[in-house]
Amino acid sequence: MSSHYRLTVFISEDAFPALKKAGYRLCIAKEVNGKYDVAFQTVKEIVYQNDFEFEERFRIFGTKQFEVGETAQPFTRRVPILSGREVTLDVDGAFSDVSGPVDPSKPFTVHNQILYGIGHLVQDTSRFNRLFDK
Repeated sequence: MSSHYRLTVFISEDAFPALKKAGYRLCIAKEVNGKYDVAFQTVKEIVYQNDFEFEERFRIFGTKQFEVGETAQPFTRRVPILSGREVTLDVDGAFSDVSGPVDPSKPFTVHNQILYGIGHLVQDTSRFNRLFDK
């Protein structure tokens, strides 16, 4: 079970012509490293009523190297995980089965037992990537 969100943004009739003429876009951004700069949903052509719908779903995987701004390449299998659940990445680079109850009020937890070999764990929602240091 993942969290489902719906957001409707209304633009006033007074503001709409100026925003449209200036080429403004709407986006929903995720906070990464203290900044809201990873847009995962955008509206290129704004209208008076703009609807966004999304679910908070995550997949994690290990990668041997990670470059900021680049798409990380998986070294391990990708594991779906939800808020409140836990998974372990063992010393051989294999993920355990995900365990624990789903709890939207808590973050998911990855127990990383690798000391060398896989440099980073990455959270992948297929719309954005986020770096988790070992």
